Amino acid sequence: MKLNWADSFIRQYVQKPALILLVLLLAFGGLAFGLLNYQESLEQDNQVTEHQLRNLLKQVRFLRTQEQLFQVYGEKYQAYLNEGLVYQQDRVKWTDELLKIKAQLNLVPFNFQFDAEQQLTRKSVAHLQLDKNIFYYTQLHLDMGLMSDLDLLTVLDKIRENITPLFLVKGCEMSAHSEAIQKPKFTPNHSLFDAKCTLILFQAKPTPFKLD
Repeated sequence: MKLNWADSFIRQYVQKPALILLVLLLAFGGLAFGLLNYQESLEQDNQVTEHQLRNLLKQVRFLRTQEQLFQVYGEKYQAYLNEGLVYQQDRVKWTDELLKIKAQLNLVPFNFQFDAEQQLTRKSVAHLQLDKNIFYYTQLHLDMGLMSDLDLLTVLDKIRENITPLFLVKGCEMSAHSEAIQKPKFTPNHSLFDAKCTLILFQAKPTPFKLD
């Protein structure tokens, strides 16, 4: 009788509460895990939304600048726009797209460098008759290893299609390796031609002003 009573006591006051406690702990752990995953999902969604909003705000600011420029400079600004001198410079975009071109064409080596921004003066483009000192330009230097001489035209076409058509080619020099002339052969990660080019990117940067 004492043993049965002890067994009953253990089952009633030890095993059952312990089982209930274990179930509660498992349920709490599952709930906490679910809440953690939900929180991480919300944070990721928030980051994507914030990134989209920042990009949208950037575009809105740019469009407002374009509108203000047109109101102030009128037909003169439209003429510069038609000449391809107005462009929203974005070096981050250029860098990202240039790296994509490198990967697509397997360009080895592939180096590029931006010069410091400079103001476009009347002396440099006298035929445009600049009345306002709001235009600037940046030179982009490309040093590339090419598999074919036609790759140079492909690079410029991809820049025009994927980055911007509003650039000028200041100059390009290309030379062939000796093996490209003697025994032309395609070898991955081994260029047959070297090319050095300088591109000029223009943009408008108006000074702050107030509309009447």
